[in-house]
Amino acid sequence: MLYALSVGAAQSADDGQLRYCTENSEGHELRVLPTYGAVLASAASSFPALPLDPVAVLHAAQRVTLLAPIPTRGDATVRSEVTDVYDRGQNAYVEVESTVAIEDRDVVVGTSLLFVRGGGGFGKGPVAPRPAPKPAGPPSRSVLLTTQADQALLYRLNGDRNPLHSDPTFARRAGFDVPILHGLCTYGFAGRALLDLVCDGRVERFSSMSARFRGPVLPGGTLVVELWEQQAGGAAFRVLDDDGLSVLDDGWIAVAAP
Repeated sequence: MLYALSVGAAQSADDGQLRYCTENSEGHELRVLPTYGAVLASAASSFPALPLDPVAVLHAAQRVTLLAPIPTRGDATVRSEVTDVYDRGQNAYVEVESTVAIEDRDVVVGTSLLFVRGGGGFGKGPVAPRPAPKPAGPPSRSVLLTTQADQALLYRLNGDRNPLHSDPTFARRAGFDVPILHGLCTYGFAGRALLDLVCDGRVERFSSMSARFRGPVLPGGTLVVELWEQQAGGAAFRVLDDDGLSVLDDGWIAVAAP
């Protein structure tokens, strides 16, 4: 419920969001937003304990795959491993895959691509995966979402206490005038919108969602989720900020048959 509120779910005219925000509203059985799987997957320390300045590590891309709808209760175990390291000259990418089991059943697989400034130069290695092909033509649908000025302070209560999203001094060290929104918060806003746009609001149809983080989002700004027509079991999407700049790109949501 905290996660749902932190990615913008709120009571609406038709109470459609109550199923994610409350456990005692008549006619609205509590359900879990699928992108909460990304939070579960990162609940354990998924990045190895290396002597790196946290300012140098950025979240480059995220994919979350649901093997089953996430239950509202149960004991969870997270298994994480570094699945690849990419040398990009001066910099590097590290891919981490985390599998979440709830009551001994695998439910979520989360894959994070981390960008490490100054972490390269260790030898010839594979290059990072190429982005998905850009969709052709204008988007077929779009939806406007609004974040709140305190959005990052609320989202961090899910467990991501990175000071980049709360401490002005740390944010300036990282090159930002003010703390920025968590990339996974923007990801959650997009996932919530796509759940309605593509999956008819049915969490069991949400199979996977992937995207690359292209730019920062300032709390209090607006987000535009652009969607291209569904095809071959999924749909391409991207997210733009107030200035029309892409903040999530190379997006793809895979959808299960009704």
